[in-house]
Amino acid sequence: MLAGELGAAGGDHRVAFARYDRVLRPYVARAQQLPPGGVKGYAPDGALGIRLRDASMRSMNRWPMRRILAAQFAKAGDITLPEYPLTEAQR
Repeated sequence: MLAGELGAAGGDHRVAFARYDRVLRPYVARAQQLPPGGVKGYAPDGALGIRLRDASMRSMNRWPMRRILAAQFAKAGDITLPEYPLTEAQR
């Protein structure tokens, strides 16, 4: 997308970066939201936390975890990228 914006802006990187940021920022902000428990859920401190994390990882492909994970990974499709015209080199 950045290459497309640079081409559309005639090489003016300030305009291209601003448009790139405006389009992608909401998507990136949603994608960076951590699930409940945040980082501690993936990198626990103690032995009990590690055992609980391991048990939850083993259950990831079972109900109800499968549905929770599907919703988490569905965020990847939450963006519509702009179409850019082909350049002479691409034709």
